[in-house]
Amino acid sequence: MSFIQANLDKYTVKQMCSALKFPRSTYYAALNHVPSKREQEYKEFSNEVLSIYNEFKKRYRAINIHRELNDRNIPCSVKRVQCHMKKLEIKSIVVKKYQYQKNQGMLHSFSRKGNPYDNACIESFHSVLKKEEVYTTTYYTFEESKSALFEYIESFYNRKRRHNALDYKTPQQVEDEALAA
Repeated sequence: MSFIQANLDKYTVKQMCSALKFPRSTYYAALNHVPSKREQEYKEFSNEVLSIYNEFKKRYRAINIHRELNDRNIPCSVKRVQCHMKKLEIKSIVVKKYQYQKNQGMLHSFSRKGNPYDNACIESFHSVLKKEEVYTTTYYTFEESKSALFEYIESFYNRKRRHNALDYKTPQQVEDEALAA
């Protein structure tokens, strides 16, 4: 369709359709096609999914986008979001920890449960920080990395990122709710 449109100044529609073995009736039907309400809704929903995906810097998976859409009064299922993400050919850029460590030749440190040095909360935070920010970004200076990490923690992690341990709320929402109670 776009090829024919781009070459109308050189060839006739009949010549191009014949060369491409493309029926002229199909070309004219596509040219005069008016999207149905369902097609328009599908496209709008895809745009919403893509908008949230980009708003959260490509870090969000289908479950997070689903929660965000529902909070914005756009009811949907996780499966619907997954289908649209697949169609849009987008997926979370979050790098799996072991995949990165394997590629970098790193060994994982293991500590036993109950060890006084065991701090699951901070280890979990560091894991997320590395997967969502550090492994996906190249820093050229110390100041650049310091600024990016501050922005990630203060602007994204605490205020925008949904945490499944907090019932898919942000830490800021939980704090605001606690202060209001």
